Amino acid sequence: MKIELVTGCINDYLGVDNISEVNMTDEQRNVYFSKIIEVLPNLDESWFNYFLKWVCETFGEFNCSEKPCEQCGDYTITYTLNI
Repeated sequence: MKIELVTGCINDYLGVDNISEVNMTDEQRNVYFSKIIEVLPNLDESWFNYFLKWVCETFGEFNCSEKPCEQCGDYTITYTLNI
């Protein structure tokens, strides 16, 4: 399975096995997703951490503290997703 992401100028492309993601059927997406999930634990044990962050940032509800921390100046950002 070859996953490819190309960016730049007018050359943007995201696909698997030479099938553009935008042209995939739901069935194809599910097949590729299942294959990726099977392989991920063998690649790196931190994949689930990255996945959860992506899910929260992409689909979660965004909230930011009104004031920065008095000690460090950082704002606290929270993403919440109830499934």
